[in-house]
Amino acid sequence: MIDKKKNDLYMEENNNKPIIGWEEQGMNKTSSVFISDGFSAKILTTEKDGYQNHLVIASSIGGAFIDVLTGRYADKALELLLVAVNNRTKERDYFRLYCDMLDGSITEKEFDNEIERNLKDYVVDNSCIPSREVAELALRLSEHIKSVSTIEDLNSLFSFDADKVNSFILENNND
Repeated sequence: MIDKKKNDLYMEENNNKPIIGWEEQGMNKTSSVFISDGFSAKILTTEKDGYQNHLVIASSIGGAFIDVLTGRYADKALELLLVAVNNRTKERDYFRLYCDMLDGSITEKEFDNEIERNLKDYVVDNSCIPSREVAELALRLSEHIKSVSTIEDLNSLFSFDADKVNSFILENNND
């Protein structure tokens, strides 16, 4: 018999998207339903002699469920966040150098030479061609990053090619 007191409807944060879960607990089994961004799953868990057995039935758009299960989703989010931090560091370093020129610590010629010699240290390369899934993940991550309010901000933050991101926007508008 199912213990009605243990039925629970709850939300958890998972990669900045809510997971809605419902759980029933009986004598030696637990049944759960999860709905998240790109997938839903029904999980039946039984326990005997200290061992748990899990039966999972999942439906997903593309590989969303497997990506979450294997950690690929988290790995991609970490990779994107590291790119974002490094790009913000490049912007900060460029403006520090620019301020040095403005306050007279270095000349304009020294400024230009430093940028020319170390271009990759001061200028964000926006040549990354993201997949639709990566662009959507970056968009979700950017909601929690300060001063990302335009597509140009998003592209600069994650080194995305503007034409590719704009093509995703046009596709969405045509759907």
